[in-house]
Amino acid sequence: MSASNDQGTEPVQPIAGESAGAVAAGAQQGAAGYNIRGQGIFNRDLGAPNVNASSRVFVSVAEINPADNKPFLGGGRITVHNVVPHDDGSVTIRVEVDAPRELPVRASLFYYNGF
Repeated sequence: MSASNDQGTEPVQPIAGESAGAVAAGAQQGAAGYNIRGQGIFNRDLGAPNVNASSRVFVSVAEINPADNKPFLGGGRITVHNVVPHDDGSVTIRVEVDAPRELPVRASLFYYNGF
């Protein structure tokens, strides 16, 4: 299966105002959440200020309930295949959503620049 990049050229921005959201902390470490949709294998570019190609970046993805935007354990299998930080303050992720239709998901990102 090949990956599709069905997004625009601009990175997806973090969820604003979420209690653990908006890229928190400072240049040393931080976290952000991103609401995206997808099905099959796809790439997304996430805006992540303070991240560079040397950052340690960790991403998890979970299905979210559209009614309340809260993560839940749905019927689809969701896998993160790759996480690639870039010097321009973005992170490319490759995700697989194995479900019969497109699902709303939240990507949760944590970065650390201390190495």
